Amino acid sequence: MNPLAALLYIVTVVLVASGGAKLLRPSATATSLRELSIPSPLVSARLLGLVEIVLGVIAIATGHPLAWAAVALSYAGFAVFILWALGDPERLGSCGCFGREDTPPTIGHLAFNAVAATLALLAIFDPVQPRDFSGSTAEALITIALIAAGTALSIAALTVLPRRFARS
Repeated sequence: MNPLAALLYIVTVVLVASGGAKLLRPSATATSLRELSIPSPLVSARLLGLVEIVLGVIAIATGHPLAWAAVALSYAGFAVFILWALGDPERLGSCGCFGREDTPPTIGHLAFNAVAATLALLAIFDPVQPRDFSGSTAEALITIALIAAGTALSIAALTVLPRRFARS
């Protein structure tokens, strides 16, 4: 698997995980959306989560350039939101990205979203096809394990580290 594909799978699975968190625990995201004067913030938070899941699954399943464009647009929108939130740190204590009240917007979060948007944008011009796991079982399992580890580390970097440093 080429490095671009591996990174794209990681940031796309992060998108899907974030969407799942919004579906299960929409209140933190709803609080953020309320700050933007979005109507029906609880319903909107769940809808946003569902859209993230659908976009991520379609991008991974098809590798179509339009799917990567939608992922890029999502991450670009999240980057703009984080940039807005960073403009007034008192305005928003949590971005609500992972369904938690204590996930503050950070420069690291902004950078992650910008890099994710860029990776997905690159995939538009060099489409990443879905990973063919028809090779050896060992290779497929290792690839899946590495993508899962990269996803877990990314989520931890966006959630656990900022909370840890905020307590210091």
